[in-house]
Amino acid sequence: MHPIRAYRHAQIPPLRLEDLAGRIGTTKANLSRIEGGKRKPSDKLLRKLVAETGIPAAALRPDLANLFEVRRVKSARAPARGKRAA
Repeated sequence: MHPIRAYRHAQIPPLRLEDLAGRIGTTKANLSRIEGGKRKPSDKLLRKLVAETGIPAAALRPDLANLFEVRRVKSARAPARGKRAA
């Protein structure tokens, strides 16, 4: 089962396709195509789906999941004032 469909059916009461489509600003037909695997959500729609449903981006679009990763880059520390780097 597609993660979006699983999410909709897990809601109490189950969330209708057109209701979720309205919440994320797309059409029922477009969301149906995404659930059916005929279309992939755009990066803009993917952001809305992740925000609305909490489904990880990697589950919906593994190729765009890196847009949602929070990366911590270890930065080089600058030398303290008045001291020179060795």
